[in-house]
Amino acid sequence: MNSNIIKWVPINNKILIKYLVNSKSITLQYYLNWIKKLDQNTLEIYSGKWDSHLKYRRSYGKELLKLDSSFYTNRNVWNDFIFSVEDLLGSNISFDPLSMNTTLCLITLLKLFWRNIVIKLDFNTIIKVQLRIQLKQSNNSYKTIIRSLSKMQIIMKGDYTELYQVLKSGLNILSEEYENFNVSSFILFYSINHDNSILNKSILISSETKSNWNKESKIKNKNKLKINYKNLPNTTNLLEWGEIKVIKGNYPCKDNFLNKVLIKTKFLNRKENLIEIINFYSITTKILFTDRGEILIQNSSIVDNTYSKVYFNFIDILYDRAKPKSFVRIYDNSLFVYEDGEIVYSQRRKKASYFKTIKKDNSLSNNFITMDLETKNIKGVLEPYCVSIFDGKVSYSFYITNYENSPDLMMKAALNFILKRKYNKNKIYIHNFSHFDGIFLMRVISEVVGVSNIKPIIRDNRIISVRLNFYNNYYVELRDSYLLLNSSLENLGKTLTLNKGKYENKLSFPYKFVNEPDVNYDYVGEAPGLKYFDDIDSYTKFLDTLISENLSKWDLKKETIRYCEQDCKTLYYAILNFSKEIFKEFRVDVSHTPTISSLAFRVFRTNFLYSFKKYLLKVWQIQNTTT
Repeated sequence: MNSNIIKWVPINNKILIKYLVNSKSITLQYYLNWIKKLDQNTLEIYSGKWDSHLKYRRSYGKELLKLDSSFYTNRNVWNDFIFSVEDLLGSNISFDPLSMNTTLCLITLLKLFWRNIVIKLDFNTIIKVQLRIQLKQSNNSYKTIIRSLSKMQIIMKGDYTELYQVLKSGLNILSEEYENFNVSSFILFYSINHDNSILNKSILISSETKSNWNKESKIKNKNKLKINYKNLPNTTNLLEWGEIKVIKGNYPCKDNFLNKVLIKTKFLNRKENLIEIINFYSITTKILFTDRGEILIQNSSIVDNTYSKVYFNFIDILYDRAKPKSFVRIYDNSLFVYEDGEIVYSQRRKKASYFKTIKKDNSLSNNFITMDLETKNIKGVLEPYCVSIFDGKVSYSFYITNYENSPDLMMKAALNFILKRKYNKNKIYIHNFSHFDGIFLMRVISEVVGVSNIKPIIRDNRIISVRLNFYNNYYVELRDSYLLLNSSLENLGKTLTLNKGKYENKLSFPYKFVNEPDVNYDYVGEAPGLKYFDDIDSYTKFLDTLISENLSKWDLKKETIRYCEQDCKTLYYAILNFSKEIFKEFRVDVSHTPTISSLAFRVFRTNFLYSFKKYLLKVWQIQNTTT
């Protein structure tokens, strides 16, 4: 091969074959054909055959430019290196990453990029590069799209083969998504950094460079001070710490902190590849006499080899001289309790920011709907047979006989109903959702939207809220209204449910009637008797309704749906009127808070926590440590 070519060819073609052919059973002829094609490709690039297919552009600009020195001299400027394939093969190539056409185009693109850009840079110059492709739909020659097929890669001059592997993998992963498209152009989106400007990042580097960096980093790491509570001595007996260099006063001392002990320690740290770590300590001690006996306090500092510069401080407290390995150690806002040289308990004081005021809301959001479930109880097993929804305007119900008497099909139909774009970002309130109703819903929810699209908030084994993501950017949020309005629907109906001058009261219903094992969900006949009601008052109220409406026959399906929908309305207007009162009084939107406690805290921060006052919440993280 011509020696002039060698100057810019990034790698021998025979070596590149190893990365192009994955099968171990390839024929010799296939191997030789690839060598021939790559050698021919290299000669064509050297002769300038493909130069007319190259285009350059300042990224985020529209104008195509000719190659000039600015494309490889300007630093931290993003450019597009474009290799057009529209005329190369007579027609656009289909997006098939396994085809020879796609592979040759990618190789040609990289070789041209190395010849025109990379070869003009120093060896240690850092380049950030990303592969993009311009595509056209097979049935629409006018519609084009540009897609990124790799993450941003950080490379140097010697990383041609590694970069090829990464970009080829990106093509393989996304092949199915664009199988109905043709490739119009391959684009390298790149930026050249100042030399060694981002060497601390993750870089595709050659083995030689990587080896040199590893040697330098090991030398630097040896000079760093290794400080960790696991590296500190696990005893208060200084005679076991190491070589005592200087002693001023007696040990253990009997008076004050002026007594000082200087110690040099050596030990091997397995996690640091058996590197020998040397620490120098300066220790002052003091004994306190209390009603519980004497307490030994050792104030220790890790210092430099001159015992003058202090790097780190910690305090050891010993309550029993006979057990030097059972003590308390305090350092860096952390406390550790040692028993026989092992940590058995630890706690850490965490920093917390000051409470800040929150701006009052400008408007009240009414983007919420209510849902209710009716269930039957057969020998302690609860099973839903009706679901109702109220969005403030219309009620919708789902009854089990409409879904082949299957509770799961009924629940899925109800969930799919609310997973619509018009309900995006709506809060769905279900009374007592965190207990009974949530049990049925969570299993069905996971089947409808998938586990990865469920974002629950759970505290003390109670479901606070569950966010359901759907259609990529849409979501609804299920909430337990009982955590916001801690009262029964019957009581809420008597106080908060005023609607156009009328209270949306809860109806009376024979709960126990549907619990009969052989009950017909389409039952129509005589009204249930007293034994199916909780008390005489409920039964009396039920009879009054029958008389006022002059009902000769009682329809289970019709009455269940009416009862369930009324519960939804009762809950809806209770939340609506409660929200209006809170907003009127405090300018706080209830939709921001799922519980009454979080609402109270938000009211406090918007109305009573002023900016000139700071209240610090001290948080301690307690961690039990077992060994």
